[in-house]
Amino acid sequence: GVGMYEGASDLKDSFDRLAPPKFENYTEMVTTKSEAVYPYFHTDITSLKAEQIWNFTLSSNHFTGEVALEWDNFQLNKYFGLWLVNEKTGKVIDMKSNSQHSFYLSGGSDFSIHYSENPNYAVLPKLLSLGEPFPNPASNYTTIPLMLPNRETSYQIDLSVFDLNGRKVKTVANGEYQNGFHLIDWNPGEEIEIKNGIYFYRLSFQNEATRPITKKLIIKK
Repeated sequence: GVGMYEGASDLKDSFDRLAPPKFENYTEMVTTKSEAVYPYFHTDITSLKAEQIWNFTLSSNHFTGEVALEWDNFQLNKYFGLWLVNEKTGKVIDMKSNSQHSFYLSGGSDFSIHYSENPNYAVLPKLLSLGEPFPNPASNYTTIPLMLPNRETSYQIDLSVFDLNGRKVKTVANGEYQNGFHLIDWNPGEEIEIKNGIYFYRLSFQNEATRPITKKLIIKK
């Protein structure tokens, strides 16, 4: 779990509970503290702040399928904001209005929890990321998450799909995008020239040193 306490430190202290080493089957939520010799923790309690972001990974080595994160939102203070972000899908969940988040777990999924005393706080990605498409394999519509972290200028992006021969078959998005979470929809079922098979979608940036990000998408019509 995560939280804040008046006497807690942002570094490792007695409020933080270590995650034991993995010797058997496990399903667990783990956060890291890079300054610790053993950096894996089940609990991260920090000092009091007006704003705070916690990052954690939910993983399992023996289970794949639909799971749900659940929390008790009954006693959450109405005067602050608390949001859960699925870093894999780009979905932002208001934890005060919802008490669970369901998703498909395969290996591991990264999440962040954002707290702010300002209920109108803008939830923004911490890292630049190209998410996993859902569904994948896709027959008709699929959604590709794109996370662009905060900065003063916008992003000039190109998101395109390529076949196994490296031939571009579709430009899904191109142009100017502001920082934030973006869900980009594409319907390969409407593309006659798109056949069943393995494709790659690539995010590239114009006039920037950022390297392109490439991931795999399977089409099954």
